[in-house]
Amino acid sequence: MLCWVYPTGKDGPLFNYKRTGSWGVHLWVVYGQLLWVDGRLTAQSSIGKVHLSTQNEVRMGVKDGDLRYFRGRIAVMQLYNVALTAEQINAVKKVGLADACDELKPCQNGATCSTSGDGYTCSCVEGFQGTNCEHDIDECQTSNPCQNGGQCENTHGSYKCKCKSGFTGKNCETDVSGQVIVPNPVAVFPLNSKYQTREIKSRVPQGNPVGVSLANGPDGKAGSSYAFAGSARSYIEFPNNGALDVQYSITMLCWVYPTGKDGPLFNYKRTGSWGVHLWVVYGQLFVRYTHRNYHFTPHLFGGILPINQWSYVGSTYDYNTGIARLWVDGRLTAQSSIGKVHLSTQNEVRMGVKDGDLRYFRGRIAVMQLYNVALTAEQINAVKKVGLADACDELKPCQNGATCSTSGDGYTCSCVEGFQGTNCEHDIDECQTSNPCQNGGQCENKHGSYKCKCKSGFTGKNCETDINECQTSNPCKNSGLCENTHGSYECKCTLGFTGRNCETDIDECQTSNPCQNGGQCENTHGSYECKCKPGFTGKNCETDIDECLDAKVPCANGGICIDGINSYKCDCADGYVGKYCEWEKQGCFKEVKKKSKKAMRTTFAKFKKYKNNIQGAVEACMKAAEDKKLEIFGIRGRYKCVTTKGNADYKVHGASPKGCKADGDYAVGVKSANYVYILTK
Repeated sequence: MLCWVYPTGKDGPLFNYKRTGSWGVHLWVVYGQLLWVDGRLTAQSSIGKVHLSTQNEVRMGVKDGDLRYFRGRIAVMQLYNVALTAEQINAVKKVGLADACDELKPCQNGATCSTSGDGYTCSCVEGFQGTNCEHDIDECQTSNPCQNGGQCENTHGSYKCKCKSGFTGKNCETDVSGQVIVPNPVAVFPLNSKYQTREIKSRVPQGNPVGVSLANGPDGKAGSSYAFAGSARSYIEFPNNGALDVQYSITMLCWVYPTGKDGPLFNYKRTGSWGVHLWVVYGQLFVRYTHRNYHFTPHLFGGILPINQWSYVGSTYDYNTGIARLWVDGRLTAQSSIGKVHLSTQNEVRMGVKDGDLRYFRGRIAVMQLYNVALTAEQINAVKKVGLADACDELKPCQNGATCSTSGDGYTCSCVEGFQGTNCEHDIDECQTSNPCQNGGQCENKHGSYKCKCKSGFTGKNCETDINECQTSNPCKNSGLCENTHGSYECKCTLGFTGRNCETDIDECQTSNPCQNGGQCENTHGSYECKCKPGFTGKNCETDIDECLDAKVPCANGGICIDGINSYKCDCADGYVGKYCEWEKQGCFKEVKKKSKKAMRTTFAKFKKYKNNIQGAVEACMKAAEDKKLEIFGIRGRYKCVTTKGNADYKVHGASPKGCKADGDYAVGVKSANYVYILTK
């Protein structure tokens, strides 16, 4: 049970099954408290398995027999037949409430919009940036991903490489002959007796070794690695004259032989948390990249490194895709999308130790390589033997990107996926051997691989991934709620719309004509509007306007207003008359015969048609008196309207002994014809 609540001081039920008694399910405000507040868990308890008492009616605000009555406001009550998680509760927080994303639809180029307070945040797809993801990233300007002399051409949301003759691949990284082409490294440190701590081509200043010694390397030869003692005074530090500052994409590779203690393999910045860190942590390969503006990114763990054994390890980060990866022995062991990072690679590099950290690497490291691009798996395996001479280097027997490893005086080719044979010379037809394409995808064999042509609604190398159209394009219009289905999607339209994509406005005036009491229906976008006849109001003109509630209704002198259709009338209290009960019967009078004391001296109107209708005469004289702005008047002869210049009345001239009936010589008219009236409104 979820709702928005605005309490103003009194406890009571928000959503209460069963209007009376103690049984049922009760969501209340009690002592000003609740269980979940603003998506945060505030209380929980284990109550066992309960067959809930939810079969009765539901009351909001009041439970019969309980003196606690909720005071405040409630909006958007939601009921589910499952226990939602905190994430799900927050996900439906805006159901029924229009938010900035729905109203503004600000995010462009396929970005995902999420509300943030009273605003919104756009999560851009790859290739775009800006508050609303309105700007196309020019990858050719930021990083130039095209290798081997390829010409970069920016496209909307991506880029295209025009490769030189002899090269292919998205980044022109592959030789058409099948040989893997690797871009030139930024630096290669063989870390052996020949080069010691010098870079192989002297592109950077020589490193400073402290407390380290030469040892056997991965090729089994003496002096082809450096051993680190696992102490604060056992490290190699390389100055950074700018040559090691790769800034954007990066690949770090080395051979490592851990003997039991964690620590840095290749760490930009000798102290502090900033920089790029390739470490052994908890016996696993670890990497973390930080922004140049001192912002962290999520770290990666991947691949347990065996003790007392050589492993070929590395990490890559591709600025164009935002993907960071870890590699062990040429295999991908972990990856994560960390976004676009301007890498903090401007400082010196330490191996073995970071000042201020008590974790000191113990073991051996050989052949450290650094690239300013993110190498592929094929390229990482292609440079595995850089700095190590063996049969593989001399013969180069392995084809189609296979990895060569020495075996005694011979070699072994480890084929990449898609090839087989002693030298990995035979292409495997995956479509014949296993048909890996799922969900009805059509398999097509390729050199060293295969390609699946997926049916609509699926993607992935093997068509294994259902495309979430709701995430990629959100086809539902007019704020329709998109729900992904297997191979497709479904739109749950908001009220007033229909169609597969909620693209059609429902004309409620044609389908049901909801306007009541003669109201005129006009269709609007996603809804309708009723133009009500006078006297009615409401969305559907269902409510008769109570004119008696209008402050201008002037029923005076205790008159009771009775509502009618587009009108009202006043039910006057005894002794008052008129449309608004504005005239008071003062009583009956008698005229004395002396003219000097005659009560009524002036006739100001006559209504003979009311001669036999005293009530009609009263109403007519009343209107005439109002028009003449008279305060007092009387009736004589059943139809004459009379008045005085003063305020003489029956109290002055004497009350009629027989009330308002004829009184012999003293009568002025028939029954009820000798009243005096005074305006009291």
